[in-house]
Amino acid sequence: MDIKNSRRLTLRALKKVLPKSSVFTDLIHRHAYARDAGFYRLLPQMVIKASTIKDIAHIFGEANKRNRRVVFRAGGTSLSGQSISDDILVEVKQGWRNMDVLEQGQYIVLEPGVVAARANQRLQPLGYRIGPDPGSIRSALIGGIVANNASGIGSGTRFNSYMTLAGMEMVLPNGLVLNSANPQDRSRLQSQAPHIHEGLSRLRDQIRGNETLRQRIRDKYKLKNTMGYSLNSFLDYEEPLDILAHLMVGSEGTLGFISRVTLKTVPIYSQKSTALIFLPSIIEAARLVPKLKKAGSSALEIMDDSALKAVRHLPGLPFDKDMYIAPGSAALLIEYQSNDTQELNGMVETAIQIINEKHASSIPQFFSDPLQRDRLWKIRRELGPHHAATRPSGTSVLSEDICFKVKDLARAIKDLQALFVRYTYDDAVIFGHAGDGNLHFKLSLDLDQTDTLENYAAFMSDLVEMVVDKYDGSLKAEHGTGRNMAPFVEKEWGATAYKVMQDIKELLDPNGILNPDVLISRDDQIHLKNIKPIPLVDDIIDPCIECGLCEPVCPSEDFTLTPRQRIGVLREIESLGEVAGNETSIKRLMKSFRFYGVDTCAVDGLCNMSCPVDIDTGLMMKQLRAESHGTPAKVIHGIAQKYFAWTLRSVRVLLRLITPLIYAMRSEKIQQGLKVLNRISRGSIPALNPQLKSATGALPPQTDELDVIYFPSCLTRSLANPDQEGLPVADAFADILTNAGIGFGYPQDVLNLCCGLSFSSKGYSEAALQAAIHTTEILWISSREGALPIVMDTSPCSKHLAHYDEILSGIHLARWRALKIYDMVEYLHDVVLEKLSLWHVKQKVVLHLTCSTQHMGLGDKMVAIAQRCAKEVIVPLDTGCCGFAGDRGLLVPGLTESATEMESNEIIDIGADGYYSTSSTCEMGMTLATDKSYQSLLSLIHEAIIKQLVS
Repeated sequence: MDIKNSRRLTLRALKKVLPKSSVFTDLIHRHAYARDAGFYRLLPQMVIKASTIKDIAHIFGEANKRNRRVVFRAGGTSLSGQSISDDILVEVKQGWRNMDVLEQGQYIVLEPGVVAARANQRLQPLGYRIGPDPGSIRSALIGGIVANNASGIGSGTRFNSYMTLAGMEMVLPNGLVLNSANPQDRSRLQSQAPHIHEGLSRLRDQIRGNETLRQRIRDKYKLKNTMGYSLNSFLDYEEPLDILAHLMVGSEGTLGFISRVTLKTVPIYSQKSTALIFLPSIIEAARLVPKLKKAGSSALEIMDDSALKAVRHLPGLPFDKDMYIAPGSAALLIEYQSNDTQELNGMVETAIQIINEKHASSIPQFFSDPLQRDRLWKIRRELGPHHAATRPSGTSVLSEDICFKVKDLARAIKDLQALFVRYTYDDAVIFGHAGDGNLHFKLSLDLDQTDTLENYAAFMSDLVEMVVDKYDGSLKAEHGTGRNMAPFVEKEWGATAYKVMQDIKELLDPNGILNPDVLISRDDQIHLKNIKPIPLVDDIIDPCIECGLCEPVCPSEDFTLTPRQRIGVLREIESLGEVAGNETSIKRLMKSFRFYGVDTCAVDGLCNMSCPVDIDTGLMMKQLRAESHGTPAKVIHGIAQKYFAWTLRSVRVLLRLITPLIYAMRSEKIQQGLKVLNRISRGSIPALNPQLKSATGALPPQTDELDVIYFPSCLTRSLANPDQEGLPVADAFADILTNAGIGFGYPQDVLNLCCGLSFSSKGYSEAALQAAIHTTEILWISSREGALPIVMDTSPCSKHLAHYDEILSGIHLARWRALKIYDMVEYLHDVVLEKLSLWHVKQKVVLHLTCSTQHMGLGDKMVAIAQRCAKEVIVPLDTGCCGFAGDRGLLVPGLTESATEMESNEIIDIGADGYYSTSSTCEMGMTLATDKSYQSLLSLIHEAIIKQLVS
């Protein structure tokens, strides 16, 4: 059967058994999933978002039947080409996010779509964490972590995925589902897959009967090692099912699908002490490592001078950003941990003595304060992406990790540096887990140079010879074998061990349907093929290395595209444009990108907060929105800004006109009908909802004496609380200020004021600029040239006001800088609360921290305010952008539905008696998502004051 016909039949068969919305063959999805965090690129023929074990079994069945190839993708943070495919790519995120804590935190059950950092958030209050600790922990998913046997900074060889695995549910390529934690499945493996049971038993006995091979395996796993399959499972376990489960760890999706794991957790030490020591050379740093490790260090991280230069600009560092970093110098990040103060102090004193013997002038200061320690760790955790972002424009980044015996570390570093010089990798950087002998290095490759791959191939050959032949080290310590090291597995392990690995692959995946050319490959040049191009697109996004750290916080992650995928598609379009004959594909991609990339971006900037190099993909999307606006639309929005009071009045009139529909819209059928109209019109007809109700437009009278200028947002002036609970926002704030004895007034011409956010988010930059100029001038006059503080009652507007320096210039910028502008959370916490007596009027409340609240760093203050009014305050672990984004929730309601799903699921089980936020549109979005009545935080404070006065 020819390939084209096979694909057609596979697609037809899968669409019959899988949800139609889970199978994609359109260009936008194929190109969005063509890239991951690694060095390679493959264009899938279809993308499937599987959500159940049955889905996986169906996919396996069709792949076996029609000779198709299947690759699994969780977070796509793998660095060695494990999560890309030129056939069927299966994403396992949605539907795979359940987690269950067992035995007070000693164990945790996780599905493959759980973000590792969220598992730790769940465990931390119980005093535990998961063992694997990859640098990408904020975005890496459990499926990839276990499939790659990830370890990381705090893991070593004791706490990696293999060592902490307590149970695994898996789906084999033949469709058999097994759970190693279920004793009955041991006999099921033997009865339902006897050839696998017998094959594993045979290989176990073969390995144990070969003294040389047995010793080779033991020696290899004294180091961190993810090269090839986990052959130690045949020595560590007797039962074939236990062997199988541990073979799956580190198998990189080549043996089956991991659907659930139970991990034994690691206790968190109560006391920690951390230091950063600067040394004259990386060799000197490496020579200190064995002694410092012997003194009981829990972490020893090494960084060369290039690494330090890449992060020197980060705020809050313990050294000056202008400090001279000598060529060839290095640093060690050292940490000691204990539950006993005396023991911790003893280890620190020993470390200082060790350092003093050779480097008396370099004695570091050890910090126990969490804030100081976090600043030190920020250097190390963000080092890789920051260095990669400094690469020459248009180059690809190679990220590799190798491992040596700690005693060999200094000599190995010297040899590695010599290789960089020999092959003119002048921008190469070395860092890593020195306490484990584990080095990472990054270098950039310019694919526009004809000799690039030849040079790289020669470099890899010499690297393999140095690591394997000279030091008997590991070519892969924790990133997984992937396709970059697949040609060298036999070289590292030897022919006998490699034959066992080939037998394992043949035994479990006889048709070779899973992840071809990853880990086991017959192509000795596979590491030189399908290198990912990085074309230049725009200055905003060109520094992106596609690491994926932005994805878990993106509200459109499960709906359309993530920030990384938006950038990836733009790069794909640019690459297609470099080759003649792609005009039709480019046109189709551009048309699809309008919705998937531009229209469904919430432009909330959370990706910027998660990005190590501060890329705000939303800025790029706003730029594309601006480019799509014609002159008539710009003129209309300019008029709307100039006569904003009339604009708001029109909005209120329109809302009053639809008031009779409010009760009708409470019908689910009516709401669904409106959504259908919205989809048919492609967002031209908004999806109205029962939360839309007009405010009166009237503001409470200001006081005679002025202590603050209160700037009510246009949302406050146009939308009312549909549930009629408590006072309108402006009235509640006015009452709070009055009870605190604070006089307030409004800006002049307040009814005609808009901060400009509503124009900026849509890409109407000129209207946004004029709004900013007008607002600045009015606030300058009303605040008596900056003498009075200004407080805004809607967090997104506060954040926008705080960034006027990005668009203003001249006298307007100077006047803006003289203004003291507060978000209401900050003003309430810092000024108002101390003047009020508040009662706990609620037992338990839930807060939704808006994106802007998180951007401004006001989450803790918002919680502190609520704690004055309620006995228990909860911020959901999965709190994030609600996706309403001003008008996105009306124009693209699916964005809000998708963005709020995880937070909503968590809230349902909380059972609170109050729900609060700091933006009326966010409150609207969360109310629609949860069927709980979200109100302004001001309502909670106001209610607490009222309760006190009544009593």
